[in-house]
Amino acid sequence: MKDLLSIKPFIVAALIVPLFSAGQDAREDTGQEAEATLEEVQSVGDRFTQQDLNRPVNSTFLTSDDIADTGSNSIPELLLKTTTVRLINYTGNPDDGQLAMRGFGDNSQLRVAVIVDGVRYNRVDMNTIPWLQIPTDNIESVEVLRGANSARYGNNAIAGVINIKTRDITKEDMLAVSGTYGSYDTYSVSGFGSLSRDEGFATVNARRYYTDGYREYSKSWSNNFGGSVGYFINDATTFTLSGNYSKIYTQFPNALSYDQMMQDPQQATWASTIYDCSAYVISGNFDLDGARTKGYANFSYNSYDRQISNSRSTARPVEDDQYTLTFASEFETEVAQDLRVYAGFEAQYTNLDRKAQASQRISSLITADYLKEHSDIDRLTFGAHVGATYDITEKLSADICGRADACNTKALYVERGARTIFTPPYYEIFVDEAKSYDESVWQAGFAATASLNYKIDENSSAYIKFDQIFRYPSTDEIALYQSWGTISNIKFNKDLKPETGQNIEIGYKYLGKRLNINASLYALFLHDEIMYFPRATPGGDTVNDNVPDTMRLGADLYASYNFGIFGIYSGASLVDARFIAGEYDGCEIPMVPWFNCFAGIFVNPTDFLTITVQTNYTTTQYQSSDLGNELMKMPDYVTLDIRLNIRINEYASAFFAVDNVLDEKYALAAVYNSFYPAIGRMFKAGINLKF
Repeated sequence: MKDLLSIKPFIVAALIVPLFSAGQDAREDTGQEAEATLEEVQSVGDRFTQQDLNRPVNSTFLTSDDIADTGSNSIPELLLKTTTVRLINYTGNPDDGQLAMRGFGDNSQLRVAVIVDGVRYNRVDMNTIPWLQIPTDNIESVEVLRGANSARYGNNAIAGVINIKTRDITKEDMLAVSGTYGSYDTYSVSGFGSLSRDEGFATVNARRYYTDGYREYSKSWSNNFGGSVGYFINDATTFTLSGNYSKIYTQFPNALSYDQMMQDPQQATWASTIYDCSAYVISGNFDLDGARTKGYANFSYNSYDRQISNSRSTARPVEDDQYTLTFASEFETEVAQDLRVYAGFEAQYTNLDRKAQASQRISSLITADYLKEHSDIDRLTFGAHVGATYDITEKLSADICGRADACNTKALYVERGARTIFTPPYYEIFVDEAKSYDESVWQAGFAATASLNYKIDENSSAYIKFDQIFRYPSTDEIALYQSWGTISNIKFNKDLKPETGQNIEIGYKYLGKRLNINASLYALFLHDEIMYFPRATPGGDTVNDNVPDTMRLGADLYASYNFGIFGIYSGASLVDARFIAGEYDGCEIPMVPWFNCFAGIFVNPTDFLTITVQTNYTTTQYQSSDLGNELMKMPDYVTLDIRLNIRINEYASAFFAVDNVLDEKYALAAVYNSFYPAIGRMFKAGINLKF
């Protein structure tokens, strides 16, 4: 460990160098200036394309090949290996957790919009995205949009957007199977098939994933089944009906102290939380891809039924069920040679129903169950946006978009008490509905964006962008309904304001035959940011409240250089995230490292073999909810990964990987001296077949 600490400065110095590599497709020097589409660039290294030169956004584009090459079993694991997006994790496994970017820590998942085939997967409460509901083997592409995108994507899109597209239509019939196996009895087996005939097509997919977990009491598994049928209405319009079912099980081991983690990070004495979930998604989608007009209209039903328990309790599991109905659409049309106009509308209704059972002992032989707590929360959201892209000159273009939203949250909460009356020879139990509330509130939001993009030449561009942003409070933030306390501090907080703010960003991109650069600088000022308070707050006796103004000044950097048979690459995120007013003026925002980065080198000794070595570094950060910066910081850490990719032929590939080669002991989350260790050294191997 001491040897590792001594080389950290040298590793950090290497990481800052803005260099990156390209995958096999990008290493083929065709001598052509790229006018590529997103689908045509499939390399690991070149994660932005010539088409991106016309877009004022810092983005990363990943494909199914990237997923197969990295052997990732979940979206968080994929992004950890290929981007500077961080993971705040409480299980020790890379298949679960909160994605974090642009200087957000606690509840960072509330500021990242996750869209799958046009369906919003963000929950309206404070729970994380059910990542195992999205099997990576069924994904065609993942696009990461960094920074504020509230005007186009609405709620949650303050820090960024994860836009996921699953496999659907293929040009020819296809059958793909894959399998991976690794440490801690981790394995994944999956299959995908597609069939296209005349005016129709169909797909089917299935997957089994399992892991014992790095820590004790951290087992998780999922079974996924899905499919779609589609019809080509005409040359430009397609209708697709899709559905999938997931059964998911996850254990959350109890937290450790720092000393316990350093002594044995795998230890745990119990599963503090166990989730046993069933999830369904059904959606119908119209896609229009014409010469002058493009767009989509999507209808979806998304349910997530969950039973919550722990390994110590013998009580009946808490039932926590949620379903969402969504209609979303957007259409873009060319109204003039240099002017494109787009508009979209989204309506969403979500219902959350939670029931907690309790027992009352009547006699030595009789115990009666009763409904102790019940919450029924409804949220109805409407949003509409309209914008335009105008080519001022051949090189300079402008994009302007405005959005208006309205949201109604209604919460019914009932907390019951029980008492037993002993009257021989009868025993009676009475349930009193003593504490409850039934409240609702309307909130409205406005977002806007204005940008200028200048295409310097065929290989480079620069942009400047301004965003007016907003985010509604989650249902848990307004009315904490998950039994975390009693009715005395679970109040419906009508005065809790939406988060609003401004984001200013400038960026530069260069896409050459060998050198790629993607860099942006930003300043994000947030008003009424919502944070967790472990004490009574100025807004009342509530758990979450608005805080004074906060600021995030930062940069996202990415670059690559391809020498031919080898290449080097690097990506880094720097941010100064702090309070700029109020009681904590000048204090750093917890759970936000000021610097995290990755860098690596690949070698191609033969046409079919690629060897990649990558190192990752994250600086210190304050523990969750440590607003005053008074507790011990989470230490910085360095990890090292090695991967071998073998292209057997056009139908088969394999990989062998070792993650965290040095078996570094570190935490991905910490809450008031309770540390949640990250996964240790892990060996993995896998094979992918495509026919």
